[in-house]
Amino acid sequence: MTQLTLDPVTGKIGLTENNDTPSVLWDQAVQEAVVETSLGPTIASRAYAIIHTAMFDAWAAYDSTAIATQLGDDLQRPEIENTDENKTEAMSYAAYGVLKDLFPNQVEIFAELMESLGLDPNNTTTDTTTAAGIGNVTAATLLAVRHEDGSNQLGLDPNGTQGVPYSDISGYQPINNPETVINMERWTPERVPIDNPNGPIQQFLTPHWGDVIPFANIENLTLPDPEPFLLGEGTVDLFSKTITLEDGTVLDINKSLIGTVINPGFIEQAEEVVEISANLTDEEKMVAEFWENGGGTSFPPGTWMTFGQFVSARDEHTLDEDAQLFFTLANAEMDAGIATWGVKVDYDYTRPVRAIRELGKLGLIGEFDAKLGGYAIEAWAGPGEGTQKILATDFITYQTPGTNPSPPFAEYVSGHSTFSAAGATVLKLFAGEEFGGEITINTGESRFEPGITPTAPVTLEWETFEDAAAESGISRLYGGIHFEDGNLNGQNLGAQIGENAFEEAEFYINGGLGAAISLTPKTLKIVEGLNQEAVFEVNLTEATNTATVVCCTEDISTQSSQDYTDTNEILTFNPGETTKQITIPIINNNANELNETFKLILENPSNAVISNGEAIITITDTQAAKTTTKLSSRVENLTLTGVDNINGTGNNNSNILTGNSGNNRLFGLNGNDKLKGNGGNDLLDGGTGADTMRGGLGNDTYIINSSRDTVKESAGAGNDLIKSNQTYALGNNQEKLILTGTRNRNATGNNLNNNIKGNSGNNKIEGKGGNDTLIGNNGNDQLVGNAGNDQLTGGAGADRFIFNFIWDQIDSITDFKATQKDQIRIDASSFGGLLPENRLLPSGQFVIGAKASDANDRFIYNHGALFYDVDGVGGAAQVKIATLIGAPHLSANNIYLF
Repeated sequence: MTQLTLDPVTGKIGLTENNDTPSVLWDQAVQEAVVETSLGPTIASRAYAIIHTAMFDAWAAYDSTAIATQLGDDLQRPEIENTDENKTEAMSYAAYGVLKDLFPNQVEIFAELMESLGLDPNNTTTDTTTAAGIGNVTAATLLAVRHEDGSNQLGLDPNGTQGVPYSDISGYQPINNPETVINMERWTPERVPIDNPNGPIQQFLTPHWGDVIPFANIENLTLPDPEPFLLGEGTVDLFSKTITLEDGTVLDINKSLIGTVINPGFIEQAEEVVEISANLTDEEKMVAEFWENGGGTSFPPGTWMTFGQFVSARDEHTLDEDAQLFFTLANAEMDAGIATWGVKVDYDYTRPVRAIRELGKLGLIGEFDAKLGGYAIEAWAGPGEGTQKILATDFITYQTPGTNPSPPFAEYVSGHSTFSAAGATVLKLFAGEEFGGEITINTGESRFEPGITPTAPVTLEWETFEDAAAESGISRLYGGIHFEDGNLNGQNLGAQIGENAFEEAEFYINGGLGAAISLTPKTLKIVEGLNQEAVFEVNLTEATNTATVVCCTEDISTQSSQDYTDTNEILTFNPGETTKQITIPIINNNANELNETFKLILENPSNAVISNGEAIITITDTQAAKTTTKLSSRVENLTLTGVDNINGTGNNNSNILTGNSGNNRLFGLNGNDKLKGNGGNDLLDGGTGADTMRGGLGNDTYIINSSRDTVKESAGAGNDLIKSNQTYALGNNQEKLILTGTRNRNATGNNLNNNIKGNSGNNKIEGKGGNDTLIGNNGNDQLVGNAGNDQLTGGAGADRFIFNFIWDQIDSITDFKATQKDQIRIDASSFGGLLPENRLLPSGQFVIGAKASDANDRFIYNHGALFYDVDGVGGAAQVKIATLIGAPHLSANNIYLF
């Protein structure tokens, strides 16, 4: 009886004995190509689906019941030709045809297999009266469809990198980078290895994959959200270690916030991964390694295809049975990849290694250890190092130590869990729940701790396919690269996908349906206020008899009386009619809401069966636009897509305007708007109302029109400029400020090196920490440098240069003009020995020269350098407080004490 085998070096899984049907032989060939090219699980799963679909379509021509996915029964051959010989030939030419296209640099592998089967790899006939012709035509027909399926296989999509197969066409950009983590809920591309500052940075694998055309319906899948960091609305600043609540309250991050502001579930899932890491057994380590399925293997989908080979050999399948099994299984794996990657990109969720490290920085995980100098945890410390107390910021994963700290894509949901549950579901439906597979890993055969682990042989065994899928999922927690929710919800997702793929495959295996009613499209997104109707077509395949079907709606998260007009009607197709239209009115309420969904369902047919009888309608308040767009009066939100430099304008509602990665100009107009620039050098102008603006990455410009406007910036997110016609104080991570208009307004900096410029009114411009550049512009301005070596420029008007502290460091005044009635103003209470206050400096306390000439001298002016001496010719040294550029005239009459 066949058994599973494991290559201890690469981790690739095989069999001791094979059932050499065409499906098995070509599955082994495509897996070999996947191993050689190491393209990743998404591309691999699609390759498995394409080859086995092409083989199924060729096989269907020689089966009296089945129909092909692309050509139906157009190539059906007479029953007398339905021999295993013809089926093998047709299936092999189909396989060879698609594999040459999918793996052009691995053709030798496939040609050798063709020749071993006694087939000529150079036979390109399209004569469909021959088995070779059927194989070649089915391959070409399927490839024509799959070349346009959204995978960008040929690298020709203008949104991708030209000439690079499978290059991203979605425009995805991570919000974080290894050195600057802005949002720890989001995925961070890590360096490889993680602590090597010069190591290469991970690139998200095929982020466009969620838009690839699936085999079966994946739009009806259900999935909960992953754990958020906060329990409610708020903004987290990882650099200042603060949380700003929706009401503006700023809280320092600490453990006391867990359960009230910070979601304990987010912390607990990370603590669970740490606890597992600290207590790894040899068996758990081997589980993590066996299911790793990384480079050198055929990836998780390939493992489940190999389990299909195991079932074929165990159950002694016929050629026909394998054609059906591998067709179903491979397409389930492809759909699992598509659905999983769509979810991964949508949530863009953090990996445990990054979450744990960031929580350590914030003091939210572990306990403070003075010796280590930070928050420490007990965890696996590296190959051969066992469990040790380490800083949470040094946490590493058991999986692939020293290389990728986690796979190069987001965490939620687990691909392993989804691929495995989909595969297990198909195999269970096809062959029953019993599996009976096992693998033994000998002493010291660990790939991550070679020669050390395991200390005794470890046998992994699975009574059922579901047992294997469950172990595959939990292996990702043992490896430290997934949270529990990512696993469990991935398992649930995969089971749904497996069931859908099995049902879809049965349609083709059973020869399709007679009169079939279907609903299109399967999914529809409606922008509330822009689109007032959801329109669907109901199609009938045959129109020889009168057929009926009931169309009705069903709430998912909507309320039919408030969000749309409920539909419940009977459609009647008279003979000759094949198309009906359903229109569902959408109700606009002008409220800014989360996306809401409902179903349109076909049921209770007569004289027909339902082929695709369900559609999901999503009502959104957000309009997506690839070009410059102004919202209509009834739409709440606008999201700019793509990478072009385009603009977005709101309306009189309270809008949410979101930019793309280009340079955008966002205008809120009226209402209390939220503007998000994302990448690029953006301009954000909320208009009237209390607006909240966040530029994101890039050098952004903010227009402040109201004292109630708020600007939020993250550290390392660019060098930003605020233009305000209101009195304004720079917030965290804001660098530059210009006052606009003509009214008397004030401007205040922060602890950065600020550049602040006044308007034509009388302004008070005040720096804080940092080396600031303060410019008064026109008007009679007050300039206060405070701490730092500041540069002060008064501009036109009688300006006041204010010194509050003797130890302010040394400020530079660039344009002091006594003739313009400029003054240096000194806070007498902070400069010892200066009495009385509120008057000009007595002439006896001012001297021009290199040093004080008597005990009364306090201010010494020497060629543009202004000094203060607390005791004149006493023992204390004079202190330089300012440089007057150009050494302008200065006297006691130009210094005022207050």
